[in-house]
Amino acid sequence: MRDTIRLGRIAGIPIGINWSILAVAAYLVISLTFGALPRWWPSADLQARLITGGSITFLFFASILGHELGHAAAARRHDVEVDGITLWVLGGIAKLRRQAPTPRAEFDIAFAGPAVSLALGAAFAGAALGIDRWSTWSLAASAASWLAITNAFLGVSNLIPIAPLDGGRVLTALLWRRSNDAEHARLTSARAGLVAGTAVVVLTAGVFVFTDALSWWVFVLTALTGLFVAHAAWREVIGAVIRARLDDVTLGAVMTSRPGSIPSDQTIDGYLRSTASGPAVGRPVVHWGADPIGYISPLAVQSMPIPERSWTTVTEAMIPVDEVVRAWSTESVSNFLDRSSEEVLDASAVIVVHDPTNGLPIGTITPPQIDPLFATPNPWGISAAPTPPPTKIPAPL
Repeated sequence: MRDTIRLGRIAGIPIGINWSILAVAAYLVISLTFGALPRWWPSADLQARLITGGSITFLFFASILGHELGHAAAARRHDVEVDGITLWVLGGIAKLRRQAPTPRAEFDIAFAGPAVSLALGAAFAGAALGIDRWSTWSLAASAASWLAITNAFLGVSNLIPIAPLDGGRVLTALLWRRSNDAEHARLTSARAGLVAGTAVVVLTAGVFVFTDALSWWVFVLTALTGLFVAHAAWREVIGAVIRARLDDVTLGAVMTSRPGSIPSDQTIDGYLRSTASGPAVGRPVVHWGADPIGYISPLAVQSMPIPERSWTTVTEAMIPVDEVVRAWSTESVSNFLDRSSEEVLDASAVIVVHDPTNGLPIGTITPPQIDPLFATPNPWGISAAPTPPPTKIPAPL
């Protein structure tokens, strides 16, 4: 969710709002001013109701921001960086840079938001009781009561154990701790959210079509909420499946073993013709059959003007041997991607894979060879891409 308006920073965390929240704010101000407030305070004039409605709306969004700041503070305690917080039509989103590293971190980060909401609910409830007892300002007491109920609902409803709600993260933490399998725990929580969101849409549509129990706007709002839950849960299913693949597959399983070498004096034109029918494999460039002096991939020279290819040699376009990216064959793809920069993952790059037992190079990888691991599974999370089989450690290049 992208920010439309950047509001500033709190404790170094960027705070922004999406345009959709403006529609919610307008709706709340209007409904409070012309709906709830006249019932709470019949003698109040329009100006007083507008000011009070605006104040309640401001405190409501401040409460949502407090909820998200709770997540952000807990994330920082567990060394998970926070890129920002965005408020939007269905609440707020704390943008964490990475997944929680442990079940305890997952639990703490997830539970912190509802805990803040419940604490705010208790505080507003105490304020409502105090105002009602020590003051005749019944409107303020009613406003505090509304905020207390809203925050309590926000805290409790977010603890429903389905993704993408906070309760789904809590469920993930508990399952993760029990099974020691983070992505399977996340997949289970996401599937629960997918089922729940779909059920909300179907049941709401059935009630709306076959009964008169729902007005059209309640039907639309409820159905959209169910669609959001189902869609967000489906995205979490995809994420869990792909992360599991990346965790399970090693670089040795996706590399090209012992790719053929390219003479250093070969032209780019000749090199591309010799590799035209095969995959985009990174190959060592050698001079008179000696050790590699560099590595090259067809993707690195495809953008070269055609006339230049006939006189440019692979030596001029290769990645020098002392600048090539290197990794161990036993390293997981997930770990390699986590520690690699965007430049390393450029499609024209070549990754040289080494045998950890002797340190010798045994294969190469180009980033497109990793792309199949990102294939989208079906909505239930059944993998669309088979896991590459383990490969035997070949002889050195």
